[in-house]
Amino acid sequence: MITIRGANTADALAIAAVYVKESRRATYRGTMDDSYLDGAVAEERARTWGQRMAADEPPLVVVGESDDRIVGFTCAFPAEDPEWGTRNDNLHALPAFLWVYDVDSAARAAYGVLGGRVMEKGSRTGVDGSVSMVWRMIWPALLAIAAG
Repeated sequence: MITIRGANTADALAIAAVYVKESRRATYRGTMDDSYLDGAVAEERARTWGQRMAADEPPLVVVGESDDRIVGFTCAFPAEDPEWGTRNDNLHALPAFLWVYDVDSAARAAYGVLGGRVMEKGSRTGVDGSVSMVWRMIWPALLAIAAG
């Protein structure tokens, strides 16, 4: 089960770890210098998230926890722009999946464009008791959605 809560300064290192693993190292390999991704990125992100969380007016950061471990987070800067409003700066999670109904081929196609991969077919029982065929789609990193 995942628990959602507001982040605090004690979460900065765990947030940085999810960010580094799922954003920088998983997504930018081949785009950013490998020596940076294998080394300095972890320290740099830990410092950045520590500063963000300790700021007088920190951003709005919400974390998802599973077994007392942060597995994802989102970060927003409320009312940053007078015309556009709040900026969602980050949305990251450790490997994620969702079930897509077999009859919803349009959704499967759209999720595929956003980096989702079909992994397996299964069945799910709906709230009404009906059984439907579904596909498990995974995202190795949710950054694929944001970059889409």
